[in-house]
Amino acid sequence: MIKLKQLFNQIEEKILFPFGRKTWQILSVISILVVLLGIIWFIINSRPSMPVRVTVDRWEVLENEIDTSEYVAQNISNCKKEMIQKSLDTLKKSLPMLEWDSLGRIETKSYNLKDRYGNNIYIKNSWIPQKGQKQVYVINENAVPNLLNKIYLSRYIDSSNYCERLQILSTIQLLVNLYDPKFLQTEKRFKDLCTQFEYYRKLDEHTVLTALSIYKMIDNRFLLISDNESLRRFYQILKYVLTRNINDEKLVLANEVITAHRNLGFYDENTEEEYYMTIKLIQSSAINEPNIIERAINDFNSEIKFYHDIGFLKSFRRYLNLYENKLAWKENQKIMHQQLKAENRILALSITGISLLIICVLTVILLLFSIQNILQKNGIAK
Repeated sequence: MIKLKQLFNQIEEKILFPFGRKTWQILSVISILVVLLGIIWFIINSRPSMPVRVTVDRWEVLENEIDTSEYVAQNISNCKKEMIQKSLDTLKKSLPMLEWDSLGRIETKSYNLKDRYGNNIYIKNSWIPQKGQKQVYVINENAVPNLLNKIYLSRYIDSSNYCERLQILSTIQLLVNLYDPKFLQTEKRFKDLCTQFEYYRKLDEHTVLTALSIYKMIDNRFLLISDNESLRRFYQILKYVLTRNINDEKLVLANEVITAHRNLGFYDENTEEEYYMTIKLIQSSAINEPNIIERAINDFNSEIKFYHDIGFLKSFRRYLNLYENKLAWKENQKIMHQQLKAENRILALSITGISLLIICVLTVILLLFSIQNILQKNGIAK
């Protein structure tokens, strides 16, 4: 008991008491600063979020629909009028069979004569309206320059906006190059091509190249649009690309699945449609983490022969669905485990806080005993 008392006395005198007044002042200042920083941090995180600001594009007004995609127009700078003319000359060389010069003609048209009240004027003693004639200019709707101007007007592109015009001309040139020249020799097909630009404002070189890559995944024999079937298929894919946000990483994975199945050597009339649906399934998959979906595709490819035997598309659709459900179940299990760990952390902090509080109280008590012992040694206290 005496040794234990001596031990406590030594702890009090050598560990607790040597801390002077300055030390306790410094610790107090630090504690106050920590409290102030905690209050500031709490206030910062208690402030309401900044107001949400949006802008409505003119295309959204025209289509009466909000656009939530992350489409960003290509940024082309330093566009000049000479570049537009050069692009037009290149397009003219690719389409020599179409009309470029005859933009319209003057025609004589008859019309009913009206009185000042807007009523028809009739021939005397009859119900036959009197006719007049006038000269009118009729636009040649099949002329290429007129078709291009129609696109510019539909997109509200004025004559001074060289960059946007150059983008359109470059995209048209790219599309023209995808056609067999013999198949694109009629005015109707080129007119249908230009009509796509009036319907889809996102139509640009990137979307065309994406559609082309998808087409080649589906049919590796595709070279050019040479018949009505290849034309229908290409514009079906192009419409899909224009109305979806295509994920390039998922597109690569879709190509891996299709290539793995194609290497098995099985091909029939339904294969292309199955490959197209495969791309759609991967693009619409709820799995967006690159590493996770890549692992899922690699696992499927490792058993591709088995899945082909039981039905390639059916098994792939079922596989992705099960993978998503199992992943969601695992995520729920992970969340529950994290919640349990959070509860354990709170319990640990509570125990630690209580322990620290007890230590502080004991320290104060021991400090008082130490002061009392020192006073007794100096004969101040009894």
